[in-house]
Formats: sequence, structure tokens, C-alpha cells
Amino acid sequence: MTGVVGAIPTSKAFAASFGVIMSSVEAFLRRSSAATNLHELIEKHKSYSPFHSTTAVDVNANGKPVKEGQRLVKGKTMRDAVTVEFTQADLGEGAARAVLVHDNVCLGTEFGHQVCTDLDIMAAVKMDDELFDAMPYDGMLGLSMAGLSSGTGCVFFNRLMETNPSMLPQFGLSFGAQSGEIYFGGHDSSRLAEELKWFPVLHPDDGFWEVAIQSVRLGNVTVDSCKDGCRGIIDTGSSRLGVQENNFQALQAALSHAQPLVGGGCQGPELEFDLGDMKLKLRVEDYVTGSDCAPQLGSLELDPKELGVGFRV
Repeated sequence: MTGVVGAIPTSKAFAASFGVIMSSVEAFLRRSSAATNLHELIEKHKSYSPFHSTTAVDVNANGKPVKEGQRLVKGKTMRDAVTVEFTQADLGEGAARAVLVHDNVCLGTEFGHQVCTDLDIMAAVKMDDELFDAMPYDGMLGLSMAGLSSGTGCVFFNRLMETNPSMLPQFGLSFGAQSGEIYFGGHDSSRLAEELKWFPVLHPDDGFWEVAIQSVRLGNVTVDSCKDGCRGIIDTGSSRLGVQENNFQALQAALSHAQPLVGGGCQGPELEFDLGDMKLKLRVEDYVTGSDCAPQLGSLELDPKELGVGFRV
């Protein structure tokens, strides 16, 4: 399992490329801003400056300019700010405070084919330094649905489809041993191991790509029969399995039976999520790491009343 990371040029009017994590549990395109007060983060990561773009416009949460007739504002002024809190299985919890800037964003390479859209970018001006300092990328590109956003102008995938009507409303992921690819507007059928299967999204208004899980098995052992209901959130921004806090210890104990092999590697059963029409199987090397074959799990603070038994895969 791995997080999906890519390079994204801001626009043809601002020829700068940023490394971003493609996160299906985020709605915004989030980048650190040159106005941020965390100077050490700016030194370690590329930062976005609207003053280097000819198309950037400072906006409020309603999508309207902060000041009519003025593209960018300087100095002290009243404007909307957004605070986003999130939990990631890899890095833990964090929060970012940001202002909104409307700008063009392009997918592709600087000198190759690009597909572009315009949207409200969340330009962070304050971030939890411990969490964001550990991130190996410059920002986050949100691929969630609109439920996780404060406004329709912030939802990258929606805006991409609206401004490129010839594209299919799909995105897909392909993982290899060392790298992978992400596809917008369709998928590469040559990468398929079998025919695609489609599943309904549970509670789409919440914004997550959430599916029902019938049971969780480790080899021939049922770890959770999901009698009270289990749900899984597809999280492309995490490299490990996230487990609801009150179910964490039980699954960690079950996965701790993997054994090191002489000469390297680990031996253990497959971890299986039964989705009904398909069984999602993780090999032992997908859920353990290191010479001691320790489980790759992250604890998540999810509301059990809302999510039942929750996983992020």
C-alpha cells in the first residue's frame, strides 16, 4: 500500500510545479502559502504565492473577490479564513488555517499535454509544524466529494469535470511494485487484472468514498464478522491501513502473527475485506513492514455511532 503522490503545475500563467499527495479524503487543493508564518516549512517545501500568478484572485468562502475590482489584497484586511482538521493514518492528526485564492490548476507536465481547471485553492498561512514538516510533499490535492468542502468552488474533481465536459466523470489508480499512476477522465484497461466492479457509495453527502464491508478475515480466521456493520473509506493519501481507535488493538494483535523469513521478507496469511461482489485482499507485505514484520496500522478517531466499525484502506 502506498500514498499517491504526483507533480502538479499551478498554471501556464504561473509556471511552477508542486509535489502533492492525491488524497481521496480531502476536498481542497491545499498548499503552503508564501505568507505562512512557519518559515522552516517554507525552506523544506515549495510554497505557493498568488503574487507570482497572473490569474490568482483573493476570494472569500462564497467565491466572491475579497475586494471588488482588486485581484489581490495587501496588508491588513477583513477576509474569510478556513480551518481544516484531519486525521491521517501515517502522520496522525493535524490542522491548517488558510485563506482562499481562486486560480488555475493544471494536470500534466509543464511541456506536455495538460488539462486545466480553475478553483478556490486553500493557501495555508498557519499549520501544525510537527505534522506538516514530516510530510514529504508540498501540498494536498483533494479528490473527495463535495461533502468535505466548505463550497462547491473548492472541489477539485467537480471543477475538473465541469470545465472539461468531454472527460468521463472517473478517476482511477494503478499501483506497481515501485510506482503507480493516476488517471482522470477514464482508466487504462491494459492495467486491469479483471473486469471493473462498481460499488455504491455510502452516505455520499459526508464526502468520503465509503463502501460497506461484509466481513474481515485473516487467512481462515474471521477477525470481524461485521454483524453490526462495517464500513471502509478509500484513502489514497495514506500508505498504511487506518483502523478505528476502539478496534485498533484487536486487529493489531491479529496481524502480529506474521513471521520473518530467512533471507528477508515476511510470512503470513492474506488480509481480506469482503465487499460482497469482490474480496479485497492484502498480501502480508502490504500490511507489515521491517525485519520484525510489524503491522502497518494507524489509529483513527472515528465516531463509532456514525461509522460502525471503520477502516481506511
